Amino acid sequence: MLRFRLGQAWKSEAAHADGPHDAFRLQLAGVDLLEDASEEPLAEIVPTLVNAAWGLAHQHEVLAQVSLPRAGLELCFARHGHDTVELVLLDMGRPARLLRPPIRLELGELVSATTACVQAMTADLSAHQPAILRTAPWVTVSKRIRALEHGQLSDWHPSAGAWAWEQFPSASTGLGFRLRDDIGRLAAFRRGTTAPLAALLCPGEIVASGGKQLMGLPFLWLFEASRRGADERWEAPGLGQVDARSVYHLGLLFALAVKTANSRLAHNHWLVALTEQCTAGLAHFRSVSDAEAHPVGHAPKRPANHRPVAKAGKLRRLNFAKRWEHESAAAGEGSVLLLGKQGPIASSPFCAQGFDREGRTLYRHVGTHGVAVNSQGQVLVANAHRLAFYEGTEASARWFRSHDGRPLGHALDGSPGIFLEATRTQGLLAHSPVTGRELWRLEPGRTLTGYPLVTPKRLYLTTDSGAFFSLSAAAGDWVFRLRSPLPFAHAPVLVGKRLYCVLTEGERTALFSAEAQSGALKWTLESRLSRPTEVSWHGGVSYLAGERDGAAWLLAVDARGRLLWERLLPSLHRPRHTGFLKSHVWVMDDHGAVAGLTKTGHASWLLGAAHEGAHASLRPLAPRGLLLLPAADTLRAVDPETGRLLAQMTLPSAPVAAQADAKLDVYVLDEQSHLTAYRVSAQLAVL
Repeated sequence: MLRFRLGQAWKSEAAHADGPHDAFRLQLAGVDLLEDASEEPLAEIVPTLVNAAWGLAHQHEVLAQVSLPRAGLELCFARHGHDTVELVLLDMGRPARLLRPPIRLELGELVSATTACVQAMTADLSAHQPAILRTAPWVTVSKRIRALEHGQLSDWHPSAGAWAWEQFPSASTGLGFRLRDDIGRLAAFRRGTTAPLAALLCPGEIVASGGKQLMGLPFLWLFEASRRGADERWEAPGLGQVDARSVYHLGLLFALAVKTANSRLAHNHWLVALTEQCTAGLAHFRSVSDAEAHPVGHAPKRPANHRPVAKAGKLRRLNFAKRWEHESAAAGEGSVLLLGKQGPIASSPFCAQGFDREGRTLYRHVGTHGVAVNSQGQVLVANAHRLAFYEGTEASARWFRSHDGRPLGHALDGSPGIFLEATRTQGLLAHSPVTGRELWRLEPGRTLTGYPLVTPKRLYLTTDSGAFFSLSAAAGDWVFRLRSPLPFAHAPVLVGKRLYCVLTEGERTALFSAEAQSGALKWTLESRLSRPTEVSWHGGVSYLAGERDGAAWLLAVDARGRLLWERLLPSLHRPRHTGFLKSHVWVMDDHGAVAGLTKTGHASWLLGAAHEGAHASLRPLAPRGLLLLPAADTLRAVDPETGRLLAQMTLPSAPVAAQADAKLDVYVLDEQSHLTAYRVSAQLAVL
């Protein structure tokens, strides 16, 4: 039988400003489980208890928590089924410990005990301190206690499926851990929740080299162990000798693991406290090692030439400085932003406008039947009867041609000596920039979407009908043609003399490699992925992300088409883009969250979405090794090695296109037809 009992001595004592302070007891089958809770603010604890029972019973909550601040005790509840609740009693003082093994209770019994406790407390307050009953927390209590008395238990909906993580002991630390989350504790956490500690109490083991292990709650053990002095070594039951440095490293790995499962846990103040304790401990080791390397009175020897070595500082913070803003006529669906030799070029299906780097307008061309512009500043303008071709900032057209009235597509870059256009029928059309003569045309049949790739001598076109064309750029002659039963998902990627292509239909995805010159197939790898991203390549390894069974996955394939590894990315939604930068592969989902992994597939960092409901359709930019993330109405700068957020800026409107040059000038075209230039500069650096 479960009972909550309240002390009665407060009735004969002087009234406190914040209500009665007395003992709070939890009795199970007549045994008192909370012996130290003797001076608790009952007017705060009882409403918290009601909210916990009400959330578990009627709000589909998985977790609940009641804190006893004076005793430093925590009552953590977790719903395990329709009518079962697990109770974990913790003492978070020194040392942090588990008071008793987890207790299984009936949810109806918890509701009955809470109702009886509140009724008794309400009667006592009515007689001795009735003013408390008129405060907002107790007004809410009176409403929710009626729901607990007469309402039916809500159905149990676990927040996520089972999740597990294993961190193997490393050679440097000798410690690892295992986590098992069967009821979705980690996924249930959200900002503003009243059960932050309960979300971290996943069962598991702390594992040491040699097969030694300590079963229990890994977070609780790490939280207490990280409080010890940095120079301590101690005997841990079941693990043997443990030093503080190993614990600090393991604590940071634990934080990374749980944030990978749910990025919102980055705001959990218990996890933040663990991270800060481990970071401060490792900083002590760095300061000690520096002092030992250069003891007082023994200055380090300088090189013979006595010239200091100039080293760039480690960036800690950047800022976006707005340079200029202009209203552009190029906006709407199909708008693109190009980087020309003189500055940005904003283009829509019917208008092209060029600017210099200071924001001055260089040219503007409008066509009723379309405008196509490339990054060299060559513009093809069409109306109902003629085509006109403009070169750069020249006011007069180079040539005019009669026109059949078809709408223009968009121009392509990469082939000198011809003006290449991707038509709206997903074909390719080449004009002579000198005379305007049509050089050649390719119109694939049964095609709704085409993906062109342009090189100086060759053109490659993949289509959603499964066709692959290779043409010579000068004459348009076919070099080879491939046919696939699956549609192509993206443009091919050219790496050296190899082509890498992605095909997909439903949950069937294939990645293949072929010779760029002859089209000879080298290898094919099939995988059960849907909605794959474009393939990225580095160091002989291809990386491909996609969705499988509603979860995000990342695959790594070697140069011979063998699967090296595949990793689940539980913290991401549907993958949108992937890339490789500074020895890390990154994956961005459609909400703007980004995960970074090492070349071996180990999770390195995670950056959540800018805000709830964010949508990211633009590909991230990578100028000078910096990762820029345009999403929704936010622009963020991220260090690709550590995932550290270096800068974040709110944009006045959602971007439709973005570009960045080598000088770290960022140009953003938003849906309000504004083109804005920003300069990225260092705000804080450690020398």
